[in-house]
Amino acid sequence: MFSSLYFIAFSACAALVSAGTNVTGFYPQIKGNLTMITWEHDSQPPFNDEWVMMLSENITSIKDKSGVITPVLNKNQKVTLENLLGSVELTNIYYNVSKGHGEGVKLQFTEVDAMSSSLPILQKHSKANYPMVIAADILEGTSKPTLDSSMFFKLLENSKDLADKVILSVGWTNNAKLRAYPDDGIKEMGKILKDKKDFNFNFPVRACAVAKTNSTFKQLLTNITGSTVTVFSMPNDTVNVDALRSFVLDIGVNRTFLDVPQDLRDKLRLDQKASGSFRTVSALGVIAWAALLLRLF
Repeated sequence: MFSSLYFIAFSACAALVSAGTNVTGFYPQIKGNLTMITWEHDSQPPFNDEWVMMLSENITSIKDKSGVITPVLNKNQKVTLENLLGSVELTNIYYNVSKGHGEGVKLQFTEVDAMSSSLPILQKHSKANYPMVIAADILEGTSKPTLDSSMFFKLLENSKDLADKVILSVGWTNNAKLRAYPDDGIKEMGKILKDKKDFNFNFPVRACAVAKTNSTFKQLLTNITGSTVTVFSMPNDTVNVDALRSFVLDIGVNRTFLDVPQDLRDKLRLDQKASGSFRTVSALGVIAWAALLLRLF
């Protein structure tokens, strides 16, 4: 029986490889509207909730007695990065990823050890071809970054084969008191990324600060070809809904991910109704997925 399961998994993996990492291609049901992508933070195994399209996880690291460093989920350190990616890939195999019903991951890094130990694992899993985002606040906003731009890109020097397989989400440190992204910080980001044309870039911006974000930011998007934005928010942030809606529509829903609480999402009215059921899965798929998942945890 297990040999049959592995054959099924292998065949499905081959389909995944041909799926590519284009986000709108991976999720055809959003019809190009990136704001429709749904997010879950600090999820728990088995990472297969039907409504989730992107898992966002903070990655830290642990060191054993022999000094071996292992990247793990910050909120559940019993789950390694390897466990997470393996589970996502199984979910994508058995939840009909060919019709856009799969999951991607966004991995937030604040530590050198966590990122350096994660990159070899990401390289190994990059052939599975689902949306994979490496995120870090690399420039000073409200505080000094713990993983700054020079170290971030130094760590990536030996992982250049990831360039066409991942999105780099690089931003500025922030908190709920932030009301605008300063011009000098935006310009500095543009200078840093100017010669890094191999990667796909995304810029995370906090919803409470976009009302006063000006043309300098839009110029950054123009200068960095193919770049996108992720608007994010925390539950207690004060947000100017009308200004945020104008900001998103000005940039375009085809370039803007929306990772905000549901009540704010509802007020923005940016969604379009997706057609068809969200996921379909056969009984065999459930059994095979569960059997293989037991090998990860």
